[in-house]
Amino acid sequence: MGIAGARVDRLAAAAQGNKAQIYHSFGSKERLFEAVFEGIVSSVVNDVPLDASDLSRYAGRLRDGNA
Repeated sequence: MGIAGARVDRLAAAAQGNKAQIYHSFGSKERLFEAVFEGIVSSVVNDVPLDASDLSRYAGRLRDGNA
């Protein structure tokens, strides 16, 4: 689907909010997407620290979502 297929009204309904709140907070659908993506990346980096000495185990932990 991607960002083009995402409907702000559906996102607002799922978040129990409204489109006006989303646009007031983020300014655009693109900026909302960037904020969500940044949050996911930050979470992964913090929850599964890089272990350069054991990349295969690190990759497995990333796949499994385990720290």
